[in-house]
Amino acid sequence: MGEPFDALNASISAARGDWTGAGLSAASMIPVWGDALGKGGKLGRYVAKYGDEAAAVLKGLDKANDARRAAEAARVIEKHHLLPREFADRFAEAGLNVEDYVIELEHGKHRLKPDGIHTGPENWSKPWREFFRKCPNAKKEDILEFLQHLRAEFGI
Repeated sequence: MGEPFDALNASISAARGDWTGAGLSAASMIPVWGDALGKGGKLGRYVAKYGDEAAAVLKGLDKANDARRAAEAARVIEKHHLLPREFADRFAEAGLNVEDYVIELEHGKHRLKPDGIHTGPENWSKPWREFFRKCPNAKKEDILEFLQHLRAEFGI
């Protein structure tokens, strides 16, 4: 079906002095095998000529896909213990069960840098360590008051 166009392309390529292009277009006119030979050869020429640009475009698409996947991962919902499990014994002594103080946060806000509350040196657990260092025998009311302070500070 495309043979007339292949013949036209062969003529145009020959008129331009592009004998390789003319030969590939002429080969494309051969039924079945011509398509594989001619069009495959043309593809090879384009890859050779524009390969670096094509690779750059593909690399850009790959980066865009990586960014999209990262954004999707950041939106995954996770459970966050407002009372860190590492201090479960201390909270239990004050009559608090850490599993009763769980909220849902997006993964990005929970554990991804730069904004995750469990990332960096000023993460969620650090103020709790300091709190228990200063108040080793903290009462339930003290703990809940400090929790409200931290929620405001971390914006959760």
